[in-house]
Amino acid sequence: LLEELWKDKRPLRLMGIALTDLSDGSEPVQMTMFREEEQLNREKGQKLDRAVDSLRDKYGSGIITRGSLMKLDIKVGRKNER
Repeated sequence: LLEELWKDKRPLRLMGIALTDLSDGSEPVQMTMFREEEQLNREKGQKLDRAVDSLRDKYGSGIITRGSLMKLDIKVGRKNER
């Protein structure tokens, strides 16, 4: 491929390869390179996010707020609900 596309033979500094559509992307997951504990924490966080999303879908975006956001003037919810 390089010989076919590199006809002028100028010095080459950088070459890259991109791959797309390797999975269906229905539920992308960021993989970890570290300990199993981080994997468990990520799974717990995902479970919590799903529970919070479920409550907000059922009762509205103002029904639940993370404690760390209580004193901040941050609006949480979907754009069309604000």
